[in-house]
Amino acid sequence: MLKRHKNRLLEVIQASSLFDGRDFHIDETLDEQDLPIFVITYNDSPFRFTVLARSSSYHDLDYKHTLLAPGYPLSGFSLDEGWHNIDTVCEALKYWLDHELKEFVEDLNVPDLWAELAAGQSLGSDFQLEENDISQFSAEEKKQIRVAINCFRARFIDEFQVTQEHLELIDKRLHYLADALDRLNRFDWKGVLISTVFGISTALSLDIERGKVLWNIAKEVFSQAIRLLGY
Repeated sequence: MLKRHKNRLLEVIQASSLFDGRDFHIDETLDEQDLPIFVITYNDSPFRFTVLARSSSYHDLDYKHTLLAPGYPLSGFSLDEGWHNIDTVCEALKYWLDHELKEFVEDLNVPDLWAELAAGQSLGSDFQLEENDISQFSAEEKKQIRVAINCFRARFIDEFQVTQEHLELIDKRLHYLADALDRLNRFDWKGVLISTVFGISTALSLDIERGKVLWNIAKEVFSQAIRLLGY
């Protein structure tokens, strides 16, 4: 494939407001019929855009790309429609970036609320507070749990890169959690704790893996605090 054609493809990516050339890696090889192909792959994902060059002319091109469908199939070349020039291929790449790949990346960044709900249920099961335990926390218990809340905040800041705006939102939620110790019984406070962690994960739009990290920090910190209180 001509270098000026490859450069045109990179210019399409660089002109996108959604992606950067560093998000992709390339590979030049031959297809099953020994025709030269140029493959553009998005990070380590299954999404790729492939350009095929005609054996008799670098200016006759075709393309195929990954579709946003179960199994991420390839669209297939369109040789029945004839060969294309580089302008047509660039238009196809732009459409693919703005639609198929954009939607794929957006879905990657959507938090898995079902997974977080399951994690929240797991978090709750680690706290051995009886459902009928509606007694209030003692002064010493409140002190220990407030230490745990501060520990959770410190662990959170160490693990996640957050903006000042997000940190203020998180601090507001944690202050509410700490204040709830003075007005809620043990069982009701546990519910507020779970909803607080769930709310932080949602507010930061954490993906599945990062959401698991957050829940694991919460389980470790607060489960330890509850055990220290003898539950």
